[in-house]
Amino acid sequence: MRFPVAIALTGTAILLAFTAPFLGVKFTGVDAGVLPDGATAKTVDETLRAEFVGAESSPIVVAVTGGQSESAELGAYADRLAELPGAANVSEPRFLGDETWQVDVVPSATTLDEQTLDLVADIRDVDAPGSVLVGGASAEQVDQVASIAANIPLALGILAVLTLVTLFMLTGSVVLPIKALIMNVLTIGATFGILVLVFQDGRFEGLLNYTSQGALESSQPVFLFAVVFGLSTDYAVFLLTPDQGGPRPWRR
Repeated sequence: MRFPVAIALTGTAILLAFTAPFLGVKFTGVDAGVLPDGATAKTVDETLRAEFVGAESSPIVVAVTGGQSESAELGAYADRLAELPGAANVSEPRFLGDETWQVDVVPSATTLDEQTLDLVADIRDVDAPGSVLVGGASAEQVDQVASIAANIPLALGILAVLTLVTLFMLTGSVVLPIKALIMNVLTIGATFGILVLVFQDGRFEGLLNYTSQGALESSQPVFLFAVVFGLSTDYAVFLLTPDQGGPRPWRR
């Protein structure tokens, strides 16, 4: 407390330095590759990928609306899909009934590889004879990340407002809630930056006995954000409450 400005600036600089690696974060999903070596499911997955053609990745399933008489248009559409970078094989369009055709696109890379995820976006950009829905494990990963990115600003806004209002009602101060919110953001940023340094970049693999996937599982930052923000806010309340006439230690 003798040097509040210097300590605040130094602490902020340290937390920002730990936050910086999060700017290069990459997201991925979950497959058998995250299991430890020797796990039965991982062994089966590795065997399938190594010894069976076409098992390297899950197909991207494309559903196109169209009548049974539009086979020529669907064939031309499948040919355009086969020309996309990252597409190893495209199946013949199959009519499923109910004005729906299915085309399977087998990517040349693995299911969660960046090239395969880019292929999902490329498929959606190709002109089709009818409306198109793209599914499969790769498309699910793309859509999950897009959904999180689209909704996170609203979630952060609601969280910030509720935190500021709650702490203002507790303390009667405007400065203290803002300070607590800034500290929470710095703490969360540093937490995410360390996650990228360790688990995405593969540091301390030997010490921690894990294999880096080169990215973070996309739902984990959302979960960790909720936990770390809640704990940080809780700690701020513990610090502020005694000065506001809150609970005191038990007295005999």
